[in-house]
Amino acid sequence: MSNTKVMKVTSNEQTITLGKNVYSLHKINLDLRRKVNDLVFENHANPSFSLFIDVIQMCLKISDDQLMELSNEQISELFQKVVDCMNPNSSKKK
Repeated sequence: MSNTKVMKVTSNEQTITLGKNVYSLHKINLDLRRKVNDLVFENHANPSFSLFIDVIQMCLKISDDQLMELSNEQISELFQKVVDCMNPNSSKKK
């Protein structure tokens, strides 16, 4: 079971909590949402670790050093949460 949370801080900022770490999302606008979803849809058949990193770096205020501290599994979880944030209505339907 995942210990990753997405919580709303203000109407303009969201954070993702992974373990003890909290990461701030860049402001989600249509352009960012379009870019992220295009990358995900283009690579859905063969997702790569590079895709995960690219999307995370696009969307989160996170340094290379912070990413290096995460396991592959944590990076995968973080990627999924970021994608979920780009598609806010999809998680409400489940």
